[in-house]
Amino acid sequence: MQSALAGFVVLVLAGGVKCVFNRLWQKTLLVTASDALNGAARLGLSVQPLGLGPIVVARGHVDGQPVRIEWRGGWKGETTHLRKDRKTHQIRLIRSREQLEIALFGEE
Repeated sequence: MQSALAGFVVLVLAGGVKCVFNRLWQKTLLVTASDALNGAARLGLSVQPLGLGPIVVARGHVDGQPVRIEWRGGWKGETTHLRKDRKTHQIRLIRSREQLEIALFGEE
């Protein structure tokens, strides 16, 4: 009985640690990529409410094409997943509005 209770306590603590870890990553991404997130809002993309994972998501349409941008953190580091018109690209973390525009529209 005590071992089952101890196992339950370990699971609850592990879940709590994971939630804290993910929330810290979200806060880090919000600060690090704040310029890019503001740029996404100016382009008409909406930043989604924060979920449970170490991720910040913006969605919308750019040039009539559906766009989803995910700023991700975690054990593997910071990356950005860009999905534009069914094509997905994993790139370095987009930190600025200029980097966001280059990723969305290509170099001009």
